Formats: sequence, C-alpha cells, structure tokens
Amino acid sequence: MAKAEAYALQLPADDLGELEGYIHARFRPRLALALQQDQPDYHALILTCCVDLATLVRQKSGAANDADGEIGRVFSPNRPVITVPAALATDTDRNIQRGSLLLMQGWRAFIRNPHSHEVRPTDREYAMHALMLMSLLAASSTGRRQIPDRGSRLGERSRCSSSLGVS
Repeated sequence: MAKAEAYALQLPADDLGELEGYIHARFRPRLALALQQDQPDYHALILTCCVDLATLVRQKSGAANDADGEIGRVFSPNRPVITVPAALATDTDRNIQRGSLLLMQGWRAFIRNPHSHEVRPTDREYAMHALMLMSLLAASSTGRRQIPDRGSRLGERSRCSSSLGVS
C-alpha cells in the first residue's frame, strides 16, 4: 500500500476539520459574511468569489479577460505570463504549468460559468469545495512570478510582486 493510501485510511471518515482554515485569505471575509446570515446564499458567495479570482488573475497577468483563450495564453507551458512552478526546466515543471492551465479552464467551465449564467442550487458542502479549489488557484496564481513580455524593450520589463495583499 502506498504511503498516501495508508495515511488516507488513518483519517476519520466523518471528520472534515475546520475547512475555513484552508480558504484563501482573499475569500475569507466573504465567507464569514455569508455564514453570518440565517440562510446563507452560497450561490452568491461562489459567484462573488469567482469574480474576485478572475480579477486577481487579470491583475497579476494583465489579461484582457478570463476567457479560455486568455487563460490559455496566461498559463501556457510554452510562453506563460504567470509561471506556477519556479521554473519550467523539467517535464514535471511543464506538467505542473499545463495542469494549472487546465485547472483554471476547468474552474471556469465547471464553477464560474454555471453560477454566472443562472442561479444554481448550492449548499454549504458544494460551496466549501468550490472555495477550496478557488483557494488553490488563487494561491498558485499569486505566489509566483510574472514573465515579462518577450516583445518588450528591456527597460519596460516589469515583474509583479506576490504582495497583492493576499496570503
């Protein structure tokens, strides 16, 4: 049995722990506000956090929008604007970069678009799962560096710092 499988079997099946601790700092105030309501509107919470994540990626990358084509351009393993691994030196690094691209596009199709185009029935469990995925994507997008535009002049090259006020 693999080490990870053994570890997973040791965890109590019904203990999820404090999931809110795994939610990205950017989304926690919105979550806290939603949980103060007698009947939280989890659909609105997810939609608001989707807009926030898309805005974060646009700010970090300079992308015009969060369409699939722009996500593909920003996270491309060939000429990324945002690198998720520290470098793209190995096949593993390039796989991680490609995976980040696919996860971002998947988030958009699976979570953002359905909540943007209609009111979706959403419960607390689904909302926590969605927020955890968005937290992973936000942390991956903000904790790394932006690659300067290869067409720019040397004097215009800039690097985005990871200090956008998020952790």
